[in-house]
Amino acid sequence: MSLPHKKPLSLHTIPVETVYRILDNLSQLDILLSMQNVCSRLDAILNVYYRYQKFTELKINTRKENKAKLNHLAKALRNNTTITKLTYSFNNISETEGKHLALALEKNTTLTTLIFITTKFEVNALRQLTFGLQRNKSITTLEFRSNRLFSNETYHLIEVLQNNTVLTKLILETYPLEKNDTQYLAQILENNKTLTSLHLECNNINSEKILYITKILQSNTAALTELLLIRNPIGTQGIQYLTKALQINRTLKTLHLTGSNIDDQRVENLSHIIRKNTTLTTLFLDINIITDIGVKFLTEALSTNQTLTTLNLGHNNIDDHGIQHLAELLSENNTLTTLDISGNCFDIYGIQYLCRALQTNKTLKVIDLSENTIHLLSLKHLNRINGKLTEYLGLTLQISKTLTTLDLQMNQIDCEGVRFLAEPLETNSTLTTLRLGRNSIGNSGIQYLSRVLKKNTTLTTLNLERNCFTHEGIQYLVDGLLKNTTLTIIDLEGNKIDDHGAEQLAEVLQKNTTLIEVNLLANNIGDEGTNHLVAAVQYNRMLRTIHLTSNDIHNVIPVDLDEFFNERLYSKFS
Repeated sequence: MSLPHKKPLSLHTIPVETVYRILDNLSQLDILLSMQNVCSRLDAILNVYYRYQKFTELKINTRKENKAKLNHLAKALRNNTTITKLTYSFNNISETEGKHLALALEKNTTLTTLIFITTKFEVNALRQLTFGLQRNKSITTLEFRSNRLFSNETYHLIEVLQNNTVLTKLILETYPLEKNDTQYLAQILENNKTLTSLHLECNNINSEKILYITKILQSNTAALTELLLIRNPIGTQGIQYLTKALQINRTLKTLHLTGSNIDDQRVENLSHIIRKNTTLTTLFLDINIITDIGVKFLTEALSTNQTLTTLNLGHNNIDDHGIQHLAELLSENNTLTTLDISGNCFDIYGIQYLCRALQTNKTLKVIDLSENTIHLLSLKHLNRINGKLTEYLGLTLQISKTLTTLDLQMNQIDCEGVRFLAEPLETNSTLTTLRLGRNSIGNSGIQYLSRVLKKNTTLTTLNLERNCFTHEGIQYLVDGLLKNTTLTIIDLEGNKIDDHGAEQLAEVLQKNTTLIEVNLLANNIGDEGTNHLVAAVQYNRMLRTIHLTSNDIHNVIPVDLDEFFNERLYSKFS
């Protein structure tokens, strides 16, 4: 008896479930290169496959991917409709590859962000790429970071902006711009009406080159609202050029002068325009050499300014006297909402000045006091922010009705310091983010915070990374989390959480209905603890991310957590 003839399977007849099983075992790049545009039926299956639908970002790294695969990438990108962000890193792009990528960019209509990091462009490669970028109608963000270009190639990169009507953000980082390049960039941007953000970092822009950049700010047609001049040797003369331009400019809202060797004299020059400026809302002066004298110039100017809402003075040389000037400003200012004074050198008296000011301030929402080595006595004064009577000081303080974010990372805070913070936090009704990472609060400190979690109803983000607590501290934390109904993000990176601690956390994840992200990076969790966590997240319908990298996990990841979360999101919303 002859066996019935079986019709061979083909892409037109293979069961959908079988295709899904094949796709489940392919990387995103392999799916893009080998499964897309094969036939209409396969395209239809891909369009509803959950991993493909979530495939919006592609990272290309020749250290990880076969170079031969990447040669086919440009062709695949021409008709792709899911990828919006493409990153090339550690690549070597030839003239031919640049031409193929240019053709893809010319036809692609979904890509919005294109990034090149530590990529070498061979002769004429960037010129070819420019042709595609000039014709592309979807890319709004273009980033070049730490790339290698031939000396005359930067011209082609800047040429992308010529007649471009879609690009809104340009980042050029870590390679020098020559005088001619800077001049050409300024000439094009003076008449550009779409670019709103220009990021120039480590480009060796000195006072002579900054003169060309300031011409953009003085243009009546330029649309620039954000200018980042980070780690450039602008110099005193350059600050004067910038100040003069800001007197005319009516569009710039954000100015970053991070790491630009700005001293008190240069702050004085800037303060003249800050006093009168009516558009600037964000000013970054961090990682400079500003002292109390410079702070005084700045606060005097801000006393009449009615628009600045964010001020970053982190990592300067500001001591208690400088903080006093800022406190006097906060007592009267009604526009500043975010203040970063991290990494300075103030102590107890500076904290006292701040706390007195915060009692009357009605607008500040975010304050960063990290990396100031605040000692125990200072923390007792911090209770003034929350307006809670402390046993140590015996003072009744006014409750803050505005502060939502408090950053106290890297301040050598121990369990006693946490105790003075914990009691007012139990009843605080405004703080949503508390960062206590990289301190020394230990298991006892976690016990105090556990009480906060049981009673507080506003805190949504808690950072406790690298705080030297173990599974004993985790037990306290679990007790608090089981009764907490508001926390959505918790960071427990770099503690000493082992398998037992992971098992305790798994109990929380099975029952908790608010947490969406848990960071457990760099702990001592092994295979057993991972099994408990993976089992728990399958019962939790809210959790979106759990980080487990850099633990002691060897033989067991029974389910790829990223894939699991993606699949669950798909099934929930499909």
